[in-house]
Amino acid sequence: MFFLPRRTLIMIVIAIILFPLGFYAGYQKVTSLTEPKPVAQPIQLGVALELSGPVSPWGQGAFKGLQMAVNEVNNQGGIQGRFIKTQTADANDTEGLTSFAKEVEKENLVAIIGPITPSKAEVLAKEIVSLPLLTLSTHSSTPGLGENIYQGSYDDRQQGLVAAQFASTYWGERAVIVVEDKSAYGQALAESFRQAYEQAGGTIVNTLSYQRDQQDFMQLLEKILSGQPQVIYLPGYAKESSAFLRQARQKGITLPILGGDSLEDLAKDLLEEKRNQVSWGLFYTTANFLPTEAGQAFYEAYRKTYQEEPSPMALWAYEATKGMLTTLAACKDPEDQQGLIQKIKEIGSWPVVGGSMKISQDRHALRPMAIMQVGPTLELVDVIEP
Repeated sequence: MFFLPRRTLIMIVIAIILFPLGFYAGYQKVTSLTEPKPVAQPIQLGVALELSGPVSPWGQGAFKGLQMAVNEVNNQGGIQGRFIKTQTADANDTEGLTSFAKEVEKENLVAIIGPITPSKAEVLAKEIVSLPLLTLSTHSSTPGLGENIYQGSYDDRQQGLVAAQFASTYWGERAVIVVEDKSAYGQALAESFRQAYEQAGGTIVNTLSYQRDQQDFMQLLEKILSGQPQVIYLPGYAKESSAFLRQARQKGITLPILGGDSLEDLAKDLLEEKRNQVSWGLFYTTANFLPTEAGQAFYEAYRKTYQEEPSPMALWAYEATKGMLTTLAACKDPEDQQGLIQKIKEIGSWPVVGGSMKISQDRHALRPMAIMQVGPTLELVDVIEP
């Protein structure tokens, strides 16, 4: 009979025991490398914009600008390794908007961006208590709807303040006559201009008003001449302002006229007429597409993405979304709604075209404003920071 040496026998037994263990360990090592990593849950961001109805051109532009901002953040890895996912409601559908508002807290949304119109923001404000709402409304009353409601565009009243600041430095303390319409927009600009201009030492010689859709301004122009002003402040819409400007110049009134951003369409019309020798003497305040590298970069990126010209609302929505997501990235927990609200208060501003936008203590947005002049060409006169 053949007998193995004792030492050899012991080694064989050890090998029999250890081989399966080594194989199992190797298998475990290989499988641990090939198993997919768990995917982090996305951060939920609510979107409530007017995608249908009369405001839909603005709402659709805002949605595209917002989506550009979200895509940029996601393409850079998201926030703390988590992508941003949007849940969207058409703010023009009041019933659907109410249902959306009731469901958002169940869905664990961190914030909502939109709507554009104050009445739709009010619908959301009635249902949402703890969720931060970054509205794109420029109406000064919107942040007053709730303590967690912020402006993400700018406050219309800021245009009046900027116009007064510009007028007092550019023309000095001259006599100004205010010619206002009865719209909420016109009233907001006119009131803020009057207060700021008089505080700066200027004189308001009179305030005249006209109706929406008015086209005959001859009697009003006679009253303006009798007041002997040196500057006209005209915070109205393009249709009426166009008739006012043309009739004033036909009557020989050459006083400089200063207005708000609604005169941008009028400026385009005047330039398209190609009256290269005409100096219209028209100035206006605007937060739209300041002629800077950042503004040009957004303009080109938007056109490349959507093959169309961006609206001002597209820019405001893009910047508001980037600002909100940047603030969210600074939070320890990107799903902590109260932490986000506190961080907005701490940071107080975020970058926008032309400088930075500030969020005031009463949650109004203040952003850089340009002063544009319409002469033979459109010229940038000044940029005024908030």
